[in-house]
Amino acid sequence: MLWTFIVLTLTSVIISTFSYTKIFFTLRHRQAQVQDHVQPEKSSRIRSVLTIARYKTTVYSAAWIQFAMLACYGPYIILAILYNSGKKSYITTEIEIALDFSYCLAFFNSSLNPVLYCWRIKDVRQQVKNTIRKCLCC
Repeated sequence: MLWTFIVLTLTSVIISTFSYTKIFFTLRHRQAQVQDHVQPEKSSRIRSVLTIARYKTTVYSAAWIQFAMLACYGPYIILAILYNSGKKSYITTEIEIALDFSYCLAFFNSSLNPVLYCWRIKDVRQQVKNTIRKCLCC
């Protein structure tokens, strides 16, 4: 059952990383197209540049979340694979403690995500502030 959990976790991390990378390269490609393409209407070009700038901000916010996920789940995946593929005689107390710590780190990712969303995404941060103000005023 642990191998199933490891495989599912690893698959999720790989799919997430692949998706983010594809989004990032699509953004770079689109940005290069807009910069190279001379448009007859200046307002249309300005709108396109502003849209790309907003999209770029969103992509970089997603990058922070992606890096946090890799940093939190990476140690668990590595240690779980080593722990389950090695001989039991090589498993030391330190490795078991490190594996337990990596569990905590993986669960910490769930607590870290809301903080990252509030820090990186202006609209989310504003809504959180509004919700806190409403709760404090009641």
